[in-house]
Amino acid sequence: MAKRLDDVMSRLGTGRWNLLHILSLSYCFSLTTYHTLGGAFLAPEWTTPAAGPRAPTTQLPPEAPHRCSFPPATTPPKRLSKRHGCPPPPPSPQTRVQLLRAELVLGQVEEEPCVEWDFDNSTFSSTVGTEVIFDSDRLVSGVGACDLAVTKYLRSTYQSIYMFGVTIGAPFNGVLADRYGRKMTMAVGFVAYSALAIGSCWIPNLSALLLSRFLMGAVDPTILKTGYILGMEVADPKWRTHIGIALFLPWALSLMAWGGFAYLVREWRMLQLTVSLLCLAFLPTLW
Repeated sequence: MAKRLDDVMSRLGTGRWNLLHILSLSYCFSLTTYHTLGGAFLAPEWTTPAAGPRAPTTQLPPEAPHRCSFPPATTPPKRLSKRHGCPPPPPSPQTRVQLLRAELVLGQVEEEPCVEWDFDNSTFSSTVGTEVIFDSDRLVSGVGACDLAVTKYLRSTYQSIYMFGVTIGAPFNGVLADRYGRKMTMAVGFVAYSALAIGSCWIPNLSALLLSRFLMGAVDPTILKTGYILGMEVADPKWRTHIGIALFLPWALSLMAWGGFAYLVREWRMLQLTVSLLCLAFLPTLW
């Protein structure tokens, strides 16, 4: 069967019909880059924030006899001495930060749990880590936990859950492509991928966001693997080596463009929506 297909494609040669498939598939492959490696800009590692109720600096209540404030990039000290005033912040950040409140009557130092973080937004106005993951950690651990170790672990999970979905979806991809055809499998997979990519921009819950990332990863092989096979089958056999390389050149170019998009759009939801809307341009080529 494969030999007959190669003979037919050799007789037909390379024309506009072949080039249309190859160019459209190349563009399609480039769209998955933004989500495959999305954790680099959607959920980047943030600098150590400061703890505070609702202010850019951490400050004791106004009724305290001594008021201390600390820069957003540092953490407040564990103890406050009325005699020595405000000691300098410790050199290393703490994973759990407690605000301190001075008692006017007894003159004692009482610990007050952290209720909010003031993140450094100089690079990104918001990220998955500072918005979705952090809020979900507070719901799980309780208000005041503010555990940075847990939030950084969940940030890594945001990236790895996509690749786990690729691992699960890859074995089923070949079966579906052989049973229902390359074009049908890829068309359904790309529509589902686009819907998940655009819809996840408004997901407020971490569990739902991770589920969306997993499903996108599971659908990813139906686009890249099935699309690559489709591109090879419609190409002239003598050009397949060159076309196989050319198909993924836009993938590498979009990887470089990903940094440019992240530089221009600093809010993670708008950034993901911007790159996800590019998928709509590929939909007409499915028919």
